[in-house]
Parts: sequence; structure tokens; C-alpha cells
Amino acid sequence: MLDTSTENRMLDSTLDNNSGNDFDASGESSNYLINHSEDPSVSLSSATLFRQWYVDVNVTTNESAQLSNANVTIYDNNGDQEISEKTGDDGTIKLTLSEYQQTTLATTYLTSHNITAFHDAFSDSINNTVINLSQTNNTNTTLSLSLDCTSPNVETHASI
Repeated sequence: MLDTSTENRMLDSTLDNNSGNDFDASGESSNYLINHSEDPSVSLSSATLFRQWYVDVNVTTNESAQLSNANVTIYDNNGDQEISEKTGDDGTIKLTLSEYQQTTLATTYLTSHNITAFHDAFSDSINNTVINLSQTNNTNTTLSLSLDCTSPNVETHASI
């Protein structure tokens, strides 16, 4: 029971052998079940519950080299920006995204999510994908940015 506390995060959990609800929360609070494999039975009073999953994004160049400092932006199913961050030195970023938001009145799904990647150095290369967390739960995805690398024309002249 979470009573009037807020921003509670239950990570990588399994709730079993419960005689009542898996999750009870009251008061004006936001609570998060992250990587929780079963649909919980809940009692929320005036609280809000977010069910979330891990999403690992890998950004590469031409489907091979890891691309550090790539911009990764996530939009929810309403087109609202949820997260915008940059990849690390290894070209990856681990994010936590919401599948749904539940109150006593309704459950509102926030997935499908549009994941978009681009890099400032390659302004004409953008890639994106769409994931549905209700189907995939934790997700790994790779986005490749195409680099147009053409060799310069080099002319050689024989010396006389």
C-alpha cells in the first residue's frame, strides 16, 4: 500500500501470492511499474499508475559503426514528445517508456511510440521506427543513418 507518497518506482518486479490487489495507492500520487511482466490488479483511489518498459536504442552508420552523440527523440501515440536524449559513446541509449497510464476513471494507452534518430553532422539522414509496447514489452531497436560518402575525383598527371 502506497499512501500519499509519490514518484514510487517498482523495477523489474513480480508480484505474486497476493490475497488482494497487486498494487494499492491513494492520494495525489504518480507511481510506476517498470518491467513488470503481468497485468497488475490495482486499487488507485486518486493516484495514477504508469506501466513502463525498457527500450534500448542503438544508432549506427550504414548499418555498421556505432554512432555516438546521435539525437534520439521519442513521440507517444498522440504525437507528444516523451523523451529527447543523445546516444553515448557506444551509440546506444537505454530509455524507459510508458505503455499506459491508469487512473480510477480510465486506462489511457500511450503506445505506439515513434522513435526518431538523427545526427547534427549528417543533416540529411534521419531514420525512425514505430514500436507498440503492448506487443513488445522490453524492446531493442537499431536505427541506421546512411552516410553519403563519395570519393573525391583525383586526377593524376604523368610528369615529363
